[in-house]
Amino acid sequence: MNTFPTETFETTSYGLGHPQPYPFGIPEELPHSAFSLALEASHIVCSGACRVLGFSVSNTKASGQFIQVFDATALPANGAIPLISIDIATVVAKVVTWNPYGRWFDRGCVISNSTTQGSLTVGSADCLFDVQYVPQVI
Repeated sequence: MNTFPTETFETTSYGLGHPQPYPFGIPEELPHSAFSLALEASHIVCSGACRVLGFSVSNTKASGQFIQVFDATALPANGAIPLISIDIATVVAKVVTWNPYGRWFDRGCVISNSTTQGSLTVGSADCLFDVQYVPQVI
């Protein structure tokens, strides 16, 4: 007689105060998408705690720039230090993912272009953003 091992599932939570809100995976209607309707310099992804699964950015500028991500509810002032700063070449698209669980943001998530890497210097409205996120439900 053949016996097969019992399949088990584990969920893991990283960071304090952020339990896995969906013990059986992300519901069908999630994740949400926050996306640009026109070229823009920044985009408020979510206000309030959320988990960002990933994002894509299309840079239409004739030169390279940086894409910065902040744990905030609104675009910070120039000079703010980002959580993440990645370079993006001229006239190209870039995709960033945080697999498998995403990255937690306590206050909210804002994404912006910048002409400098180490701190925010908002550039011109020349990017298209598409961000997938799950709001915190607990």
